[in-house]
Amino acid sequence: MGCCCSGEEHAAESDVPPPKWGQPLKVKLQKQGMLDADFNVIDMTKPPDPGEERKPWMLMDMVGGLFDADWTFYLKHRSAGQVDAEGKAESSTLGAATLVYPELRYRVIPSAHADPFFHNAKGHGESYITVDFELSRRCLLYADREMTRCVGRLEIAATGVYKKKKYITKKDGKKHTHVADTHVTQRIHYKVNVYNSDMVIKFIDHSPPDADNIFTARSLEWSVWNNVGAELCRIKSDGDNFADVTTMEGVDPVNTLLAAFAIGVQMDPPQINEMCERECNKEVQLDERDSIGHAEAHGTSQEQFELHYEIARQARRVEVDLAAAGVAVAQRWVVEMLRLGADTRRL
Repeated sequence: MGCCCSGEEHAAESDVPPPKWGQPLKVKLQKQGMLDADFNVIDMTKPPDPGEERKPWMLMDMVGGLFDADWTFYLKHRSAGQVDAEGKAESSTLGAATLVYPELRYRVIPSAHADPFFHNAKGHGESYITVDFELSRRCLLYADREMTRCVGRLEIAATGVYKKKKYITKKDGKKHTHVADTHVTQRIHYKVNVYNSDMVIKFIDHSPPDADNIFTARSLEWSVWNNVGAELCRIKSDGDNFADVTTMEGVDPVNTLLAAFAIGVQMDPPQINEMCERECNKEVQLDERDSIGHAEAHGTSQEQFELHYEIARQARRVEVDLAAAGVAVAQRWVVEMLRLGADTRRL
């Protein structure tokens, strides 16, 4: 994300009203700074007036800290002159999302001793492990700041093979311990469900061969389709500093922008690939090398994620039912209890 922590801030004032349901959008998500996690949302529908630069329309406000399990981001808008009762700047939160801590599952498999990875150095006391792994990163979408009205969820799952080796070499009469590892991510798959409808995501990597060079930007593209074959959204991103998002007529623009930000900036394949390597290196231990078939799971499980999603939906149903009955005080209490119970940090 480019920073160790990020607090809340207000959106810049804008003369352009917030998007309406079904309104098609063409926007650019632009990172505010190299070490900043927040992104300006810039309207690209029409060219700016002569001699003027494009101004931020909305704000994608990332909130979280270095040691937080989950990160939250809000889509905010501030009308010209918008202030609170005390005259301080105030933004309207149009929607929110939570990026849940990833889950890593792995299973020890027989090692291929003919693999040159295990013989790239001569030494003594060699130990090794090979595992099949699956890493999942998930995101929940909400229609309200309090995150009681869950309207969608995203998941990106990566599978592959990870290998770790420890060996000892002798030099000048002294023993030196070395640890080496390698991983291959073989498949990455997206799953999206919004308003109880499954979506299909198609991904194309247009990046040049030297895209791993810090001076060469990646070129990544996604398109999102509903289950009857209609395109809903298109995202073009470098996976780090910007994303161009086009939403089609008839879709929910707020939750589509939240989903596009998660997909194109926070859950792109290069980042997930790096996350696979980092989590495998941290969780896979060498003392399991003789335990073929041994399996472990770390992080936020599918069961915890499903529980969070279902409780959030229950909170929304209770909120609607109580509001219809006019039970305002009980409504706030019950919804808050359900929301706290659904908080993944407490699972």
